[in-house]
Amino acid sequence: MDSLRQARMQWLASLRAAASTSAIEQARAQYSSVVEAALAASLGISTEALANVKASLQTAVNALQMALSIAGSATAVAEASVAFYSSAEGTINSSLQGNARAGLAATVLALLSVN
Repeated sequence: MDSLRQARMQWLASLRAAASTSAIEQARAQYSSVVEAALAASLGISTEALANVKASLQTAVNALQMALSIAGSATAVAEASVAFYSSAEGTINSSLQGNARAGLAATVLALLSVN
């Protein structure tokens, strides 16, 4: 937990200091990397397995991005977000079958995968 707190503090400091979009993206990527490593350790899975789970999320991410790009109302945005998280949870839970913390992984990875 301490490493996650420190990573979050570093991320926020980097965001405040960022002078460009690429600096913001780099700070987010660094934060995501720390969180993913902690999640992999907590779940007892390899970083490769976690990378495979993240890759399987790409379909849900793409669907979310498409839905958001054509959303004409706040309701459409909310519905797209709910559909994304539902799809992401299902994908991750399926990928991590048998892991007692699959639900935690689903929540964390879904949140990290949204840009």
